[in-house]
Amino acid sequence: MLATMTKAPAEVLDYDVDFGRWLPDGDSITSAVAVVAPGTAVAVTLTEHSDTTAKTWVSGGADGQTAHITLTITTMGGRTKEVCFRLRIKECH
Repeated sequence: MLATMTKAPAEVLDYDVDFGRWLPDGDSITSAVAVVAPGTAVAVTLTEHSDTTAKTWVSGGADGQTAHITLTITTMGGRTKEVCFRLRIKECH
């Protein structure tokens, strides 16, 4: 688990994961997919990548929910790596 972050339901935010330390020399990311575990109103709106970093955009959620997001990359060298993080949804008061 990478981290637990907080966002408000109305926010649309991006989250970056740097795989540069994990990737061996000469390998690069060829695809990235992020999914939200069922049970929350959080949605992944876009996932994109560079050679070493994946970015996922997340929207929605309801106050008090905690979303679990799994980001999976594949590489030119045939590697697959998953990282997970949590988003606590908290209304601004």
